[in-house]
Amino acid sequence: MASTLRPQSIELLNNIALLRRLRDPDGEANLYEDWKRLVRWLQSELRNLAPALRNWGKPWVAIDANSVSVNVEPDASWTSGGQSVVCFYFSIFRESLFEDHSAPNVGLWINLEWEHCDALRAILQAHGRPAGFVSAYSDDGITEQDCPFWRSLPLQDFQISGTFDLQRFVKEIAAAFESLAAARPIVDGYLAAHLPGRPLVPPLRKALILDLETWGAGNPDQDEIIEVGLILTAYDSGSGELVGVLERYEGLRDPGRRATAAPSGRLTQQMVAGKKLINERVEALINQSDVIISHNAFGFDKPRFERLFPSSKSRRWLCSCRDLPWSSSGLDAANLEHLCERLGVKNRGAHRAMPDAEALLQVLAQKDGTISYFAKLISTAPRLENVIARTGSRPQGKSK
Repeated sequence: MASTLRPQSIELLNNIALLRRLRDPDGEANLYEDWKRLVRWLQSELRNLAPALRNWGKPWVAIDANSVSVNVEPDASWTSGGQSVVCFYFSIFRESLFEDHSAPNVGLWINLEWEHCDALRAILQAHGRPAGFVSAYSDDGITEQDCPFWRSLPLQDFQISGTFDLQRFVKEIAAAFESLAAARPIVDGYLAAHLPGRPLVPPLRKALILDLETWGAGNPDQDEIIEVGLILTAYDSGSGELVGVLERYEGLRDPGRRATAAPSGRLTQQMVAGKKLINERVEALINQSDVIISHNAFGFDKPRFERLFPSSKSRRWLCSCRDLPWSSSGLDAANLEHLCERLGVKNRGAHRAMPDAEALLQVLAQKDGTISYFAKLISTAPRLENVIARTGSRPQGKSK
C-alpha cells in the first residue's frame, strides 16, 4: 500500500508539523497528486477492504481542482433519473495537509437537488449517528446540508514519532465505511417508499451511435464523408440504461472529384472507388432514433453528417466527448483512444467508422459506480436543452 504514494509525499506526511509552519504551496500541490492516486487505488480495493460493501456497485471517483473522492452505492436503487441521490464517500482535500477543518473524511452524502433531501436527512438524524460520526464541525457548529453525518480523519492523528502510518489511515477509512453500512436499511426503506417504481417492461427509446471518416482540409462545408458507421441501440427511457443493439450499418462512399485532400493511409482511393452509401438504410436509422450520439459531435460529426443527410437536423444530438465530465471520473483525457485504454475497451480498428462506433458504444456501456456513462450522457439532455434555451448556445468544452 505504501507504494501508492511517492517517496516525496511520504516525506511530506512525515513532517506535517514543519510543513504547517512553512505552509509550502509546492508541498500542497505535490501531495494532492498523490491523493488522486490513493483515491483511484481505493476505487478498485474498497470493497475488499470493507467486507460490508463487497456486494455493492463499483465505486466511482470525482476529481476537481480542490478535492477528490471515492463514492459508492449498493445498487441502482440509490439513483434517480440517471443521477446519484445518496452515496457513501471518502473525500480528501487539496489543503488537507495544512487545515484541520478540511481534514479527510468519510460520510453519507445526499444530493441537495433531490426533492427528498431534507426529509431523508431528518429521518437519518432521528435514527442516530454511527459511532465516531458527527453532524457538525466541532469548532463552529456549522452543519452540512448534504451530509447528515461524517467522520473526520485528521492526518496528524496518524503520525507517530515523525512517521505517517499509511496502513492505519487506510484501515480507518475502511472501518468508517463499515460503520456507515449500518445506515443502509434506513436509506433503502425510504427510497423504496418515495422513488417511483420501475415497470417490469420499461418504455424504450433509441439512440444512434455514429462515427464518420472524411477527406478534406477540416472545413465542415467542404470535407467529404467517405465512411459511415451507425449502430442503433435501445435504452430504458426511465433509467437511461442501454438495453441492446438493434441494427448496424457501415458503408463506404466515393466522393469523386469533390474531395479537397489526399486520401488517408487507412482508406485509399481504391477502397472507396465506385462505393455508394445505401441512403435508404441511413435515413431509416435516422428516422427511428430519438437521439444521435458521437464523440465530438458538434465540432466534427454533426455539421458534416447533416450536410449529407439533412433529416438528421431534426434529431437531438449528444456529444460523448464534451457532454460527460470525464475528468471528474478520474480520467485524464476525453479522447476516445485514452478512454478505451483506461476503461479496458479494445478497438479493433481505430480511425475506421464502424470499429470506432463500436468502441464508443463499449466505453459508454461501462459503469461509473452503479450508473453507466451512457445513462449519464442521456441524463444531460434536458439540462443542455435548458442551457441552450436560456443562452442560445451550448456550454463550451474540450474538443476531440
